[in-house]
Amino acid sequence: MQTGRPTVALVAAFLTVGLAACGSSDEPDAPPTTTTNQTSEPSTVTDTPHDTPHESLADFAGTWVDPDGKGYLSFDGDGGITGSDACNGITTTYSVDGTTATVEPFPTTMMACGDGWSQWLLGVTSVELDDEVLTVLGRDGEELGTLVPGTVPGDAPE
Repeated sequence: MQTGRPTVALVAAFLTVGLAACGSSDEPDAPPTTTTNQTSEPSTVTDTPHDTPHESLADFAGTWVDPDGKGYLSFDGDGGITGSDACNGITTTYSVDGTTATVEPFPTTMMACGDGWSQWLLGVTSVELDDEVLTVLGRDGEELGTLVPGTVPGDAPE
């Protein structure tokens, strides 16, 4: 009497049928083999004080004006800047490191200008955010002037 062969064949057949019943990941009805942790809560961005080292582009967003002239810089919150010294246009980009935004060099006209001219704005290479004041710095880190929150002056070129 041979008992080993039918038992081995029966076990092999059972395993083959059992594994086939489990399906494979190539089948459309197969359950996923991995899962991910997802929350139904939307992600939120929290405000941070301006003296922390991880500021964002959005912290500089808005229009900042020269309180003594008609110049302004508008930061779009996505890395773009438009502005004017009240005579010559400014269009460029910026990046943020802490409370400082580095302003990329930009081409501009050099027209002779009149009343309200904030000529110093054309020298901007970076700005520092401190509460409600934006300090404009030049090439060597010297302070050129300050800007405060406001709106684009009505007669300023854009």
